[in-house]
Amino acid sequence: MAEAAKDCLNVADPSVQNTRDSVISSRPSASGKTVPGTLVQIFDRGVLLTGLSGIGKSETALGLIDRGHALVADDAVDVYLDEGLPFGSCPPLLRGMLAIRDLGALDIQRLWGAKRVAESARIDIAIELLAYEPGPAKAGDIARPTARYELLDLSIPCVKLTAGPGRNLALLVETAVRDLHARQQGYHADRVLNDRQQRQLSGEAS
Repeated sequence: MAEAAKDCLNVADPSVQNTRDSVISSRPSASGKTVPGTLVQIFDRGVLLTGLSGIGKSETALGLIDRGHALVADDAVDVYLDEGLPFGSCPPLLRGMLAIRDLGALDIQRLWGAKRVAESARIDIAIELLAYEPGPAKAGDIARPTARYELLDLSIPCVKLTAGPGRNLALLVETAVRDLHARQQGYHADRVLNDRQQRQLSGEAS
């Protein structure tokens, strides 16, 4: 996760970068802190997108907005605890804005409507976007790794997604949230598949 801390705006614009730096350096740290990343609300879940600069966090958020979800904060996220749970909101200067490479700053409420912007969200899961490494698939690549993300001395679920060519990251992030909900309800698809495999190996499968 240390690499994610180096995150910054996905826009090659020095003036926007300077704005980001001033936002982070001016935030109070008494009740929380400001972290790099993009926070979106998917269904009723807050999803913190992390990863290196230019990996595609903002564009993934734009795809999620197009799928009907809401932006909380792009680039800089104010995180704090409320009744022991982690929440995130947007610094006032950046509220409702999404920075996209080649397009610049976009006013999401103006372009997509008020329902596509949320004031704050409880942070339920972190999604770390990883750089694509060319080469043949490795054994175990399909397996879902168990990872955690440390935030304000709390540990939340974390899913690592490779930002490879042609991958629909918005769809994958939304699916990860659906799967998180299923797991919290006690259903684990990987365990179901493993049980089926074990029954087949033992000759019990029909």
